[in-house]
Amino acid sequence: MQILSIVAMEKPHSTKDEDVRDEKVKVLYPEHQLSYLDGKGVPQDSTTPTYAQVILSINNERWAGIPFILRAGKALNQKKAEVRIQFHDALGGMFDEDIHPNDLSGSVARDELVIRIQPNEAIYLKINTKRPDEMRFSIEETELD
Repeated sequence: MQILSIVAMEKPHSTKDEDVRDEKVKVLYPEHQLSYLDGKGVPQDSTTPTYAQVILSINNERWAGIPFILRAGKALNQKKAEVRIQFHDALGGMFDEDIHPNDLSGSVARDELVIRIQPNEAIYLKINTKRPDEMRFSIEETELD
C-alpha cells in the first residue's frame, strides 16, 4: 500500500513529511483494507500460502479510469516487490499490422516501465523494437536497463 500511495499521490505542497503524508493518505483514504485473518473461520496463527489480486481505482482527476492492480501473497516461494507501469496502446502505431511471432493473441505487447524494489533492485523499460537483420518489418520485445 505504501508503494501504491507513493506512485499515485498528487504533488504535495512541499517536501515536508506531513505534506507528503497528507497526499499519501488521500490516495488510501477511500479504500477499505481487508485482512485474510479477518475472514470467517481463519485461525489467527494461519501460515497457509495465500495469494490475492485486487484492482483499485484512485478517485482523483489524474488517475481517473486507470486501474491499479495489486498482487500479494504470504508464504510463497519468492519475495518480490515491484511497480509495473503499462503504457496505453498507441493509436495508429507502426506495429498495428504486425503480430509478435510468439504472441497467439494477435496483438503487440504494451510498453512497460518496471521498478523492482526487491529482490535485486532495478529499473528497466520494456519496449517493442524492430527485430534486427530481417528483410521484413517484424518486432520483438526489448529490455532497456
